[in-house]
Amino acid sequence: GQEEMIIAQLTASKLEGLVLARTNDRLLDWAAQSRLPVIVADDWRSDLRVDSVVQDGFDGGNLAARHLLDQGCERIAWLGYMDHLHGLARYGGASAVLAAAGKRFSHEENADFAPQAQLEAATRLLSGPSRPDGIIAFWRPSCAPLVQAARAAGLELGRSRKLVGWCPRELTAEPYTPL
Repeated sequence: GQEEMIIAQLTASKLEGLVLARTNDRLLDWAAQSRLPVIVADDWRSDLRVDSVVQDGFDGGNLAARHLLDQGCERIAWLGYMDHLHGLARYGGASAVLAAAGKRFSHEENADFAPQAQLEAATRLLSGPSRPDGIIAFWRPSCAPLVQAARAAGLELGRSRKLVGWCPRELTAEPYTPL
């Protein structure tokens, strides 16, 4: 909402290139008119006119599913968020590995990051007689509700249920260690 102010600051700085943390059409248009080289970091969309550098969510999903299969998991579930490039890539990688093994997700829950929505999704995932024995929940906001739902169902993650989460190493103490 403050693109004009940002453009004024960028123009005054006489920069030679621009790295954007998210796609922003107004800034991208200005950069194109100014003939500035631009890359977008950690965001992407199909109509993006500049290069983008993003984390490899597809391979992350691939590695997560492969790990759970190697652990002997037969019913692998997805607890995720599909409204962004990262969710789509991670889901795609995990789905591809499962398909290559002749499997599909046994359960799928996609919910926004509101704590109550995540808890409800996790509770649905862990209810019923054919609960998953492996769960992919890449987002930190998904893991605490998942642990809470597992404890309420009398399940212990790591023993009868395997979980693959995703978190930068320097942040593991924040969400995971207390769980």
